[in-house]
Amino acid sequence: MDNRREKGKISEELACEFLTRNGYKILDQNYHCSNKGELDIVALDVAANTIAIIEVKSRQNLEMGYPEEAVTLLKRTQIKRMAGLYVSIKGIKDTLIRYDVIAVLFRDGEEPEIIHMKDAFY
Repeated sequence: MDNRREKGKISEELACEFLTRNGYKILDQNYHCSNKGELDIVALDVAANTIAIIEVKSRQNLEMGYPEEAVTLLKRTQIKRMAGLYVSIKGIKDTLIRYDVIAVLFRDGEEPEIIHMKDAFY
């Protein structure tokens, strides 16, 4: 497994731990639907009774920009399409869906910084 893939896996685990500590229930992680794409995390925001579709992005530093800037229009479109498949396959009805981004910034010698952006895109 390459370093980038390993960092992605660690970032998603940190995001799940963060969400759980903040009252979310993890419903799925790395949800795949054939070759249609992947959802990083699907979680229930218990307090808001809302399903959060969460994209996790990470960076070692800010040379390439902030992690959340990597969630392009194309990526948002793919996530929305996958979310539609997810709720259809799971039979989810009458539940609000929200799209969030969790950015994880790894800085040398420091604990990773985790930023949760709710309603990051529609």
